Amino acid sequence: MNASDEPDEQRDDEPTAAPYQRADADKMPKTPAGQLAAIEGMAAAAGFLPADNPTLAAHNRKMLYRQYGTAPDDSTPAGRLQAQMLAAFEEFDRARRAEIIAAGGDPDEDRDPLEYVRWIADTYADARDNPEDLERALRGFANELTLDDARALRLAGEAVAKALPRLVRIAHDEDGKEAPQIAAELDLTSSRIYDLLRRYVRYTWLADAQEEGGPWQHLGTGEHTGTRRELDKFDFAKGVIAQFAPQANGRRVRVRVWENAPQGGNGTAPYTHSDRP
Repeated sequence: MNASDEPDEQRDDEPTAAPYQRADADKMPKTPAGQLAAIEGMAAAAGFLPADNPTLAAHNRKMLYRQYGTAPDDSTPAGRLQAQMLAAFEEFDRARRAEIIAAGGDPDEDRDPLEYVRWIADTYADARDNPEDLERALRGFANELTLDDARALRLAGEAVAKALPRLVRIAHDEDGKEAPQIAAELDLTSSRIYDLLRRYVRYTWLADAQEEGGPWQHLGTGEHTGTRRELDKFDFAKGVIAQFAPQANGRRVRVRVWENAPQGGNGTAPYTHSDRP
């Protein structure tokens, strides 16, 4: 029995391909304005142009083709279209700023100073588990960033990494956040946060000096975070006293130290050391 002799019900159960329909070229936008409108429509439908965040929407407009293309080449029709789109995006941003200024507002008032950094971080976080998405995102970063931008972000990342023990300590000691919450906000594991809290100690201190039999006079306050292995309260207090030796001018200096707490946070300091530098 050949295929044409098979029962109808068996043929009905077999998967069939949907008939191919060629897109109607007459319905495709022909002008740059129409093509821009089509792109805007797709971006809006995907949620990339939030009405409640016009600054982010304007930025995403600029990124739409920068992420997927190269610098405009005015010698080609595609390059000229790309340049026209960029000009339209930038004109949108200028018009928005002018509208806010005309209404007596500050166009930068609601601008998050780290908005661009957050956009890079969020884009990377969304793409990092998918090789194709990651490659697309990295290509977009490379097209968007200058070498000076990359240098600034790289050094900022190094600074944040070195400040991390202090950030974690402040969040725990002053804001009252527990390790799982800190880990969630930093996108790190709880074990990493527990390790930082266990290994690093944060000392806050207050120094003052006293004439013989007189009142104590304030010299200064500060804080320091370091590993417990390299920093104990006695050596730390001695270092602060030595720091204020020129100002003490022969007077006795007292240093009150709080461990893993705001300066003065526990009332009476749990550790006090006085000496004449």
